[in-house]
Amino acid sequence: DIINEAAGIDLDELDNAPAIISENLMFPYEAGLDFIMEFEDWDAINEAFSDPPQSTEQIIHPEKYLSVTYFDKPQTIAMPDIDSALGGTWEMKYSDVLGEFNTRIYLEAFLTNTSAGDAAAGWDGDKLEYWKNNAGEQLLVMYWIWDTRNDAEEFFDAYLDFMEEKTGGDWNLALDDTWDRWWQTDDRSVYLSKQGSNTLVVITTDIDIVEDLVAEFD
Repeated sequence: DIINEAAGIDLDELDNAPAIISENLMFPYEAGLDFIMEFEDWDAINEAFSDPPQSTEQIIHPEKYLSVTYFDKPQTIAMPDIDSALGGTWEMKYSDVLGEFNTRIYLEAFLTNTSAGDAAAGWDGDKLEYWKNNAGEQLLVMYWIWDTRNDAEEFFDAYLDFMEEKTGGDWNLALDDTWDRWWQTDDRSVYLSKQGSNTLVVITTDIDIVEDLVAEFD
């Protein structure tokens, strides 16, 4: 009750809000509290304000912030030249980092909390970009780096389950290689790839741009 009052959140509105909104509103109060409980004393907590956590991963897994041995600094991702690959009137409308927390929330749309949490663990960095052109076509590019190849493989396998639940198995599978999948309908395309410890997801309403776009990623 104290947490809800301090946050100034209307619980009815919170319950009806999309998970990406409601869970992000509560994350600082719930996961943040668990994180702080890992500190030895108030001096250590005060010191953390001068060198705060750099990712939601470090909040979820306090040892990746507190431990010298397990400290895990997130990687910064530089996206390739998507603009040149797209051409035409495409324009980037939004860019952000999901982090482990929002990667998990994204997967929870069609996976169990446990499966989504396991798949999001091992996150080491990501970048998403949302593009749109004058014809109303849309594009979402999500690129992750994982701690290990096994973590990338776990995400890849989880995304296969994610797409199976999302599509009911009804979408055409235009590409079905070991580490590449390409689902298509008349008006939508989802491409998934894993290479080493990296994974790429491309979602678009313009199927014709996918191959040129994917070629920009090494």
